[in-house]
Amino acid sequence: MDKKLKEILFPTLVTASYMNERSVAIMDQEMNMSEYLVKYIETNITEELPKIMEQEQEYFSDHTKSMSSFGRTRSPSQHSTGSNSNQSVQMDFLSGNNPYLPLVMRFPKTLWKDAAQYYKSKAD
Repeated sequence: MDKKLKEILFPTLVTASYMNERSVAIMDQEMNMSEYLVKYIETNITEELPKIMEQEQEYFSDHTKSMSSFGRTRSPSQHSTGSNSNQSVQMDFLSGNNPYLPLVMRFPKTLWKDAAQYYKSKAD
Protein backbone atom coordinates (compact mmCIF):
# COMPACT_ATOMS: atom_id res chain seq x y z
CA MET A 1 0.00 0.00 0.00
CA ASP A 2 1.25 3.49 -0.87
CA LYS A 3 2.67 5.08 2.31
CA LYS A 4 1.13 8.47 1.53
CA LEU A 5 -2.32 6.96 1.10
CA LYS A 6 -1.90 4.88 4.26
CA GLU A 7 -1.07 8.07 6.16
CA ILE A 8 -4.40 9.49 5.03
CA LEU A 9 -6.56 6.39 5.48
CA PHE A 10 -5.28 4.80 8.70
CA PRO A 11 -5.55 7.83 11.02
CA THR A 12 -9.08 8.31 9.67
CA LEU A 13 -9.98 4.69 10.43
CA VAL A 14 -8.46 4.84 13.93
CA THR A 15 -10.27 8.07 14.74
CA ALA A 16 -13.58 6.82 13.38
CA SER A 17 -13.53 3.29 14.77
CA TYR A 18 -11.69 3.33 18.12
CA MET A 19 -14.03 1.94 20.78
CA ASN A 20 -16.78 1.60 18.17
CA GLU A 21 -17.69 -2.08 17.85
CA ARG A 22 -19.97 -1.55 14.88
CA SER A 23 -17.36 0.33 12.84
CA VAL A 24 -14.72 -2.30 13.54
CA ALA A 25 -17.13 -5.08 12.57
CA ILE A 26 -17.90 -3.36 9.27
CA MET A 27 -14.19 -2.80 8.50
CA ASP A 28 -13.35 -6.39 9.35
CA GLN A 29 -16.14 -7.74 7.13
CA GLU A 30 -14.44 -6.30 4.07
CA MET A 31 -10.89 -7.08 5.09
CA ASN A 32 -9.16 -7.66 8.38
CA MET A 33 -8.36 -4.00 8.98
CA SER A 34 -7.80 -4.51 12.71
CA GLU A 35 -4.53 -6.32 11.99
CA TYR A 36 -3.37 -3.52 9.71
CA LEU A 37 -4.33 -0.89 12.27
CA VAL A 38 -2.42 -2.71 15.01
CA LYS A 39 0.71 -2.76 12.83
CA TYR A 40 0.24 0.89 11.89
CA ILE A 41 -0.23 2.06 15.49
CA GLU A 42 2.65 -0.05 16.80
CA THR A 43 4.91 1.38 14.10
CA ASN A 44 3.88 4.87 15.15
CA ILE A 45 4.59 4.02 18.79
CA THR A 46 8.08 2.69 18.07
CA GLU A 47 9.15 5.09 15.31
CA GLU A 48 7.13 8.29 15.53
CA LEU A 49 6.43 8.66 19.25
CA PRO A 50 10.10 9.09 20.25
CA LYS A 51 10.47 11.83 17.60
CA ILE A 52 7.31 13.55 18.80
CA MET A 53 8.41 13.41 22.43
CA GLU A 54 11.80 14.86 21.47
CA GLN A 55 10.14 17.70 19.54
CA GLU A 56 7.82 18.44 22.46
CA GLN A 57 10.74 18.48 24.87
CA GLU A 58 12.61 20.84 22.54
CA TYR A 59 9.55 23.06 22.23
CA PHE A 60 9.01 23.31 25.99
CA SER A 61 12.72 23.84 26.58
CA ASP A 62 12.78 26.70 24.07
CA HIS A 63 9.67 28.29 25.57
CA THR A 64 11.00 27.95 29.11
CA LYS A 65 14.14 29.78 27.99
CA SER A 66 12.10 32.53 26.35
CA MET A 67 9.92 32.92 29.45
CA SER A 68 13.03 33.34 31.62
CA SER A 69 14.06 36.25 29.39
CA PHE A 70 10.56 37.76 29.36
CA GLY A 71 10.79 41.53 29.47
CA ARG A 72 14.28 41.64 28.01
CA THR A 73 14.65 42.83 24.46
CA ARG A 74 16.08 40.50 21.87
CA SER A 75 18.38 41.69 19.17
CA PRO A 76 17.18 41.09 15.61
CA SER A 77 20.09 38.71 15.09
CA GLN A 78 18.79 36.31 17.78
CA HIS A 79 16.63 33.53 16.43
CA SER A 80 14.73 30.86 18.28
CA THR A 81 16.53 27.52 18.42
CA GLY A 82 13.60 25.51 17.08
CA SER A 83 13.89 23.44 13.94
CA ASN A 84 12.92 25.39 10.82
CA SER A 85 11.70 22.22 9.12
CA ASN A 86 9.39 21.42 12.05
CA GLN A 87 8.06 24.96 12.00
CA SER A 88 7.43 24.80 8.25
CA VAL A 89 5.56 21.50 8.64
CA GLN A 90 3.42 23.05 11.36
CA MET A 91 2.74 26.04 9.12
CA ASP A 92 1.77 23.70 6.28
CA PHE A 93 -0.78 22.05 8.58
CA LEU A 94 -2.16 25.40 9.69
CA SER A 95 -2.35 26.84 6.19
CA GLY A 96 -3.93 23.71 4.72
CA ASN A 97 -1.02 23.07 2.33
CA ASN A 98 -0.45 19.57 3.71
CA PRO A 99 -2.76 16.98 2.12
CA TYR A 100 -3.03 14.86 5.27
CA LEU A 101 -2.70 15.07 9.02
CA PRO A 102 -0.63 12.34 10.67
CA LEU A 103 -1.94 10.19 13.49
CA VAL A 104 -0.51 12.49 16.17
CA MET A 105 -2.59 15.39 14.80
CA ARG A 106 -5.80 13.35 14.68
CA PHE A 107 -5.73 10.92 17.59
CA PRO A 108 -4.34 11.51 21.11
CA LYS A 109 -0.91 9.91 21.49
CA THR A 110 -1.82 9.03 25.08
CA LEU A 111 -4.33 6.53 23.65
CA TRP A 112 -2.07 4.86 21.09
CA LYS A 113 -1.17 1.88 23.29
CA ASP A 114 -4.81 1.44 24.32
CA ALA A 115 -5.87 1.60 20.69
CA ALA A 116 -3.30 -1.03 19.70
CA GLN A 117 -4.63 -3.31 22.45
CA TYR A 118 -8.23 -2.63 21.39
CA TYR A 119 -7.58 -3.54 17.75
CA LYS A 120 -5.51 -6.59 18.79
CA SER A 121 -8.49 -7.89 20.73
CA LYS A 122 -10.67 -7.41 17.66
CA ALA A 123 -8.19 -9.11 15.32
CA ASP A 124 -8.28 -12.36 17.34
